[in-house]
Amino acid sequence: MKRIKMLTTGGTIAMQSNPETGVVEPIEGHHMTSWLDHSSSIDMEDVFNKPSPHLTFADLHLLLGKVKANLDDPQIDGIVITHGTDTLEETAYYLDLHLSVGKPVVLTGAMRSSNQIGSDGPTNLVNAIRTAASPGAAGKGVLVVFQDEVHAARYVTKTHTSSLSSFKSPEFGPIGYVEKLQAVFHYKPRPQEDYPAPAEMKSVYIVKTAIDMDSAMIDFLITRGICGLVIEAFGQGNVPPTLMPGIKRAIGANIPVVLVSRCGSGRVQDTYGYEGGGHSLKELGVMFCNHLNGPKARIKLASLLAVTTDQAAIRDAFEAEASMPE
Repeated sequence: MKRIKMLTTGGTIAMQSNPETGVVEPIEGHHMTSWLDHSSSIDMEDVFNKPSPHLTFADLHLLLGKVKANLDDPQIDGIVITHGTDTLEETAYYLDLHLSVGKPVVLTGAMRSSNQIGSDGPTNLVNAIRTAASPGAAGKGVLVVFQDEVHAARYVTKTHTSSLSSFKSPEFGPIGYVEKLQAVFHYKPRPQEDYPAPAEMKSVYIVKTAIDMDSAMIDFLITRGICGLVIEAFGQGNVPPTLMPGIKRAIGANIPVVLVSRCGSGRVQDTYGYEGGGHSLKELGVMFCNHLNGPKARIKLASLLAVTTDQAAIRDAFEAEASMPE
């Protein structure tokens, strides 16, 4: 029998709907113990009990330490983490960046609280445990399990505010499915980078482009002393020309600027040569990032800045992207 460590962090899966007000609220106690799949031996530990919008990088660092300690235990075969859905993809990717590939680490949660009709928490938890106990789950990086699907941390995102099938990997699809008592895999991501765990993450902000947008926000962030900037650009990687002065000032201040697309799928490219087009951004020194959304690119940049200020090394880490599936 496999031994699985279950780490709880809060979220909707650990909440209930108040029958009088209809408001979903955190609760105390281990109501999830009644859902556990007894095909594995489960050891549960509460790390914290927070709604996921309340989490900080300090919380993620604490969680990472707990995960590493349990992975080092030869008696532990895999880890399951319960988590709120709002920032689950960010936590999963943070862990993926800072863990060596090895024993399974699986995150799951719930879109409906435990006492709502059709709550998905019990099924998701059982499927996460079965995935963590599956022989094929090892060596695939951090995984996310929802609605019988197994996703890679770097690809998955929350796509709907309330649907039970909210978690998707838009470009590549799930890497596997839970069938009966175990997960079956169709492909695996290429090995992810393994960065040292930073005690303190650097300040990196995201600016999302919109029509007729100027540089005021970027200028403000520069005065705040940010260490890095992620731009969610239009289409293949284009911004309003009025945003260019701020980007130039950021680069002139040795602030690395990383470009992703706000589209969510597809690659950013240096296709367009007009002012604010991808080609002009590339020539300016903006770093292109593919297959990551803005929040994940932010986590990667903050992680890189915690260990190096070498812009060439940071550029290589983004542009030599190894996140395509095998």
